[in-house]
Amino acid sequence: MDVAITQYEALKSFLETHLTNENSDNSRVGAKEKLNKLTQVQFYELSTDVYDELTRRVMNSNEVPFLAVRDEFHPKRNQARQKLATLPMTRFKDLAADIFYELERRHPELKDMKKPTSRPGASFTDNSIENNPKPYAINGNGIHSNIPIPDSMPPEYGVQKVPRSRSQSSASSSSDIGNHYMSMGSVTSISSKGTRDTVNSQKVNFESLDNLMADLGDIIGHKKMNSVERLKSDYELQLLALKKRVNELESELMGSGNSNGNSRVNSLENQLEELRKINEQQKQEIIRLEEERQQQLEITNDVKKEATSLIEEIKILSIKNEELSSEKESLTRTIDEWKSKYEKAMAEMKSLNETSFHKEVNHIDVSMLKDYLEHQTESIVQAIQTLLSSIRNGSYSNELPENITNIVTIVVSVISTCQDFLETSPGALYRSRGDPILKDLENGVNKLGEMRETITNDGENFMSNRASKQRLASASFDVAKFTKELVGLFE
Repeated sequence: MDVAITQYEALKSFLETHLTNENSDNSRVGAKEKLNKLTQVQFYELSTDVYDELTRRVMNSNEVPFLAVRDEFHPKRNQARQKLATLPMTRFKDLAADIFYELERRHPELKDMKKPTSRPGASFTDNSIENNPKPYAINGNGIHSNIPIPDSMPPEYGVQKVPRSRSQSSASSSSDIGNHYMSMGSVTSISSKGTRDTVNSQKVNFESLDNLMADLGDIIGHKKMNSVERLKSDYELQLLALKKRVNELESELMGSGNSNGNSRVNSLENQLEELRKINEQQKQEIIRLEEERQQQLEITNDVKKEATSLIEEIKILSIKNEELSSEKESLTRTIDEWKSKYEKAMAEMKSLNETSFHKEVNHIDVSMLKDYLEHQTESIVQAIQTLLSSIRNGSYSNELPENITNIVTIVVSVISTCQDFLETSPGALYRSRGDPILKDLENGVNKLGEMRETITNDGENFMSNRASKQRLASASFDVAKFTKELVGLFE
């Protein structure tokens, strides 16, 4: 966009008098319409060529009678650039004016831009180029017959170089531009391949500027911009609008700064003083918070130390607890073993007592038998409770068979004693009711004996079966029930 601004300012300065005196020329409408149809890239290439020719004419150097060859340009475009030197001043001004108006049409923001106080090469006058040498004729190769064409444009023109992407964005674009440059037959006569005659003094006659504009339009071509070029153009327009807005804001700032400078400075100083006070307060607050943070860190460290100490104590207590648990289990097993031994000894002692009592059964009465049965009932109940406790604990060791053996031994002794008593004269009164009870009690004992054998052979499977455990508990319940009925018989 900077290139367009530079060209616009140069053309405006150069055409200042010409634009004021210019009248509406309907004969150039066609040429202007062709300019309207050009893409951004095509138009900027044309405006760059005109701007370079304007700069050459302003320099007014006889050593450079036309634009030099540019290596980055297509050869056909270089020839067309050189032919611009053959235009008379009036025709060249008309062409420059059309380019100027097209720049304004494509970039309306240029009208509102303030003219810079100084821009090198931006101020051109008619007098600076009125004494320009007469246009030189061009031969068929586009080379002046008397003065050789320089290899490159001299740097003293100060022309801003057009980016390579605009002139050589693609091979096809350069080729098209070159082919269209070859169509400038209306600008000057191009000799055939075999013709090499010099036409140094011959001036080119133009019927009208429309022909020139039409030829220039053909040079550029009518290719539409691709999406990348269109996006690039949009960005350039946005950039120009932003630059304009920045200039406006700078102007407003400068204007307001002169009138309200002192008050603004005072206001800023007051604000600065307030900010300093706030900053000092915040520093004090930061110091206070830092002290609190240090205190919190100390407390946190103390808590961490205490927590670490507690964790260590918990670990020690946990180890001790495990040791105590192991010791408890060991003591529990020892207690169970002694308890089992005690129950076994008690059973043996009771068995001995029963045997002794059985020998004396012929000499006892009903009250003595009743006392005997009550004592044995307590033993049976204790043995059954021990059995049920073993069932609940899921004991598969020898405890279960031993408990059943104790129950069976006591009950068998009771049955035997009662049967002997019923055979005596005092027991004859209870025989009819006592025999069925003794029979049921004997059946219950037999069931316990069978299950004892099963547990002894395969106790783990027996106890893992819920139905088996229920049968064992039911048989024990029957023994307790019939024992109670037997005791009630002699009351």
